[in-house]
Amino acid sequence: MAVSNSIIEIVSSQLVPWVMNNSPEHLIVAQPRLQLMKATTHLPLTPKKIKGPRKRVKAFTFNEVKANWPNDHLLETDNALLLYVLKGEADLNCGDYIVSVPQGNAMLVPGRIPRWTGVENLEYLGDNPNRYSEIIFFRETRGSLQVWVSSREGNRHVYHHLNGILMVHNTRLIRLLEEMEEEVTKRRPHFEVMGWSLLEQFVLTLHRDLLEDKAIYPAQLADRENLLAKAESPIQRAQQYVREHLNEELTQDHVARRVYLSRTQFIRRFNEETGQTFNEFVTQCRIEQTKKLLLQTDFPLTFIHASVGYKSSTYFNTVFRKHTGMLPSQYRLLKKTDKARE
Repeated sequence: MAVSNSIIEIVSSQLVPWVMNNSPEHLIVAQPRLQLMKATTHLPLTPKKIKGPRKRVKAFTFNEVKANWPNDHLLETDNALLLYVLKGEADLNCGDYIVSVPQGNAMLVPGRIPRWTGVENLEYLGDNPNRYSEIIFFRETRGSLQVWVSSREGNRHVYHHLNGILMVHNTRLIRLLEEMEEEVTKRRPHFEVMGWSLLEQFVLTLHRDLLEDKAIYPAQLADRENLLAKAESPIQRAQQYVREHLNEELTQDHVARRVYLSRTQFIRRFNEETGQTFNEFVTQCRIEQTKKLLLQTDFPLTFIHASVGYKSSTYFNTVFRKHTGMLPSQYRLLKKTDKARE
């Protein structure tokens, strides 16, 4: 079942009325261990012992994952994850337990608490062909708020593109999320009311930003829908895959496997059909996306270089200057000045 509403419609029609008409008991806070969770929630809990070891993630990741538990489908970040269950009941794995969150409730998973990875197969939660839920998620990514919707249908986790992942660059939203996390984890006097008040401000601020068109769908900047319609050959599918995963490490071997070609076939056909090497195409896409983000958003350069897959700002500047003759900051200033004069 596909999600029919856009993220903006969801916030307007569901989240705003919800925070205005409910109270702190509808905000659930994940705890690191089952025993602590039992003492803080009335929701159904299922023990789920962690089987494998924690493995620290040393490489660069756009989502800033610090560690994972590969055998348990868990990961750890420094940033909090906020979600709201739009429909159904969501079975969510945190640490050594599964919590069932019903429709009309929000859940905050503070940073450093092991949580689910979003893998497609949900059988690790238990075989449940009747499982169904739709969830909207919020988290900080490189100084901006990332918003997306997904659903759990039977034993499958499905990501719904809607218009894609929504990005909102508003430091106040990030600050509200951080303050909410601090209130509910330190549990000082009146923390429930304070946390709910911050959640209310968070939703209303987000709603205002959306109404004022202060958000973007980065995938749309790459003309995603037009490209999907044309993605018929393995090389066209590879090109589309690159455009949708610019923030990740992209190698010939990995993308060749995605389109079911051997490395040799992939290199030859990519050259023949595009007139470019694979690496040249990846760089071109990253530069094109960078230009669009520089001109169409006010996102900081640190966010932009991470979102298009560059680990180092120095290397990012070097590559951009090689292809445009100027630094990203200079390009943004020049083009916006030119536009203002028109």
